[in-house]
Amino acid sequence: MCRVATERLVVILGEAGLETIPREVWGHPSVYRYARKRGKPPYRLLLDAAYHHQALRRLPGREYRGRPDIVHLTLLALLDSPLCVSGGCEVVVATVADKAIRVKPETRLPRNYLRFTGLMEQLLAEGQVPPGSQDPLLALEDTSLNHILATYRPLIVAAGDEGSTVSLDELARRTLERGAVLVPTTPKTTPTRRLLEAAASLGLEVATPRGLEGAEPWTIVSRLLCRIEELRGIL
Repeated sequence: MCRVATERLVVILGEAGLETIPREVWGHPSVYRYARKRGKPPYRLLLDAAYHHQALRRLPGREYRGRPDIVHLTLLALLDSPLCVSGGCEVVVATVADKAIRVKPETRLPRNYLRFTGLMEQLLAEGQVPPGSQDPLLALEDTSLNHILATYRPLIVAAGDEGSTVSLDELARRTLERGAVLVPTTPKTTPTRRLLEAAASLGLEVATPRGLEGAEPWTIVSRLLCRIEELRGIL
């Protein structure tokens, strides 16, 4: 049994590539075929690089758009953590489309990716899940990442050689002192990445055929929250 956390840590997933298909590419053949297969209009479907990579070439910022899969994996790692299960997290997803998704810690997302995309499409269309609930598990707001940064003033966590490298213990301590942490979910090329000069890095790198690369956001979230749970005595 998890011990209930007394203070909530705000965990922000920054610049998440989660948005509906923008008007500029509604007429693209890959979008048309996908919409026809799904039986929905394009504006009710998620932009997904796995299906719309050709259409993405027409969009600005294509390097960091259309990645709901990253959001799915990172949220699963976050919401399954003992810290979150114990009620110790306030979860915010800041999207590239200047939307914020507030996720209640008791939310249990679908493991299946297709079910997850359907849930996100419902959220973006209805503004909350369940629709019409007085106490929704997922709620959508119009707000920018800059506003979220100004509101919470989170510690920003990077990976690889970004920011100043610190130990996991130091990172967990700083996070608890700040009370809020932001984990970017996009590549280095995003506009906000260039503003994150004060980022603290875990220095996590993974060997790939292309050389060393920074750890994925779900790995960073898992390792950081595990250490925070140890410091808070949440088992």
